[in-house]
Amino acid sequence: MTGDDLPFVSVIIPMLNERHFIGPCVEGFLAQRYPADRLEILVIDGGSDDGSRDVVAELSAAHPSVRLVDNPRRVAAAAANVGIAEAAGEIMCFLSAHGVPDPDYVPTSVRLLQETGAVGVGGRYLHVGTEPRSKAIGLAMASPFGMASPHRSSGERVEVDTISHPTFLRQALVDVGGYDETLLRNEDYELNYRLRAAGGRLVFCPEISSVYRPRGSLSTLRRQFFDYGRWKATVM
Repeated sequence: MTGDDLPFVSVIIPMLNERHFIGPCVEGFLAQRYPADRLEILVIDGGSDDGSRDVVAELSAAHPSVRLVDNPRRVAAAAANVGIAEAAGEIMCFLSAHGVPDPDYVPTSVRLLQETGAVGVGGRYLHVGTEPRSKAIGLAMASPFGMASPHRSSGERVEVDTISHPTFLRQALVDVGGYDETLLRNEDYELNYRLRAAGGRLVFCPEISSVYRPRGSLSTLRRQFFDYGRWKATVM
């Protein structure tokens, strides 16, 4: 396919006070091996006050494909829905502001959606800390004894119940009504359940790769996983 034949892709990055992480995340998408005129990057901000917005504004001034969009409700599910509403792409990549995509992240995701006929694909991410504590946290999270999710350890393409840091067909998200904004955590699990209930397939493939920067604070990490457990029970 030529560049004009490739689907237009919208990247959605929810953000709230991520000054130290948002720059490398956006720059990773600017460096994709995918035609720049077939890609937009939407940073959905929940009211950052730590300088994150200034970082995105500088990137946007240099790269018109980068756009800062407000998320008045602040929560992640609302950010995703704002992204769905604002996106021009028929394919949507969602990545945490703590992520840095491999240069082939977008083209590989697009290719696999086309090859598999799935409504969503997701891949593996490497936990890479930036200082001793976050490096130790990253090693623990990557261990199958720490977290057994396929995106942290699996080495083969497989159909799965849920995908993390996903790439979706936009129409599939619209058809199921988007994300449930009453859920403050685990909104991705619940969405993936509805996508599968509607007949869609989700595929994990290790060819899709990104780096995740773990949190460096044990207290913040503890709160993060407490919330995961609490809201997983709510989703169930």
